[in-house]
Amino acid sequence: MALLIISPSLINGGHEFQSIEFINELYKTRKSIFVSCANSFFYENINISEEDKEIFEYPQGGIIDLFCSFNRVKKHLKTHIHGVTDVLICGGTIEVIIFYSHIIKSIDKKIRVIGYVPMVVDKKILRPVLGTVQNYVLKILCGKVDEIITINKIQSYLFNVFYNKKTLVLPNKLKKISCVTSDYGFRLIYCGRLDNVQKNIIELIFMLDRINNPVKEFIIIGDGPEFQKILEISNKTRNIKVKIIGWASEEDINSILGINDILIMNSRWEGEPLVIREFIDRNLPVISRDIPGVRGVTLRKYRYNNENELEEILNNHVGRFEVKKQIKEANIMRMRSRVIAIITGRI
Repeated sequence: MALLIISPSLINGGHEFQSIEFINELYKTRKSIFVSCANSFFYENINISEEDKEIFEYPQGGIIDLFCSFNRVKKHLKTHIHGVTDVLICGGTIEVIIFYSHIIKSIDKKIRVIGYVPMVVDKKILRPVLGTVQNYVLKILCGKVDEIITINKIQSYLFNVFYNKKTLVLPNKLKKISCVTSDYGFRLIYCGRLDNVQKNIIELIFMLDRINNPVKEFIIIGDGPEFQKILEISNKTRNIKVKIIGWASEEDINSILGINDILIMNSRWEGEPLVIREFIDRNLPVISRDIPGVRGVTLRKYRYNNENELEEILNNHVGRFEVKKQIKEANIMRMRSRVIAIITGRI
């Protein structure tokens, strides 16, 4: 064994699905891999032998919560370090990568630590003053991470700016999705987690509930911590009808969507949302708040910074929306093969 892979998340979201794809591709190329993960779904979907994977109770929470479990996790990981030259940490945030990098380097400083993380989150977005300090502290703590693998060139640039890290770009893998054929008229669609910290969904409802909004129906597909609050707000809108569907499978989503639907996102930050690429693959247009993580997959003229710009986009383009062209599948696979060759070539 020369590569240890750690996936400590209990969540099975977009990045975890991409991590599973990445691990399975790595294992096809090089068998000297051991995977330590935190949940049964992840364990069952990585296609490697039983003796080369395990489930361990990894700590969850913020970076302070994680460091409270430092010694327990270190003791466990020590049992897997013999013969390891590289450790790949699959995490949704840089804090997760930092925590495990400090554990690994405390065991053996010579081991190369690679973080596979989808995005940079600028802490100033939520807390302008404290966030500046947090960004600085994280940059210092990131010193034990040797390399970052991220999902696109924009995030690669941001990791260099925020943490001074060299990066490899591993584009997300997307399976082919069928185009929709039904027509339900012009509707706005949100599809994803219902929270008001990152996804900013409550503000979006208020922004759409304006008399000059030409689209009068808003479909919300998803679930999350703000579900009940969103349901209450949705029942009080005056200028747009809001329908909340809850989680839906890919097949169900295709039956819900129509050819004139428009995906809308109001996130404060993103890496590169798979949902955007999935809607584009269905030949459906996308409107989004103008944040770095969406700029590579959305058209500039459909990005907004405030409710007035959003209203202008809707009034100027409903019925005439264009769909951004995707990166060719062959180019994605070529970029993925390059990263896999680099990683497996070291072990």
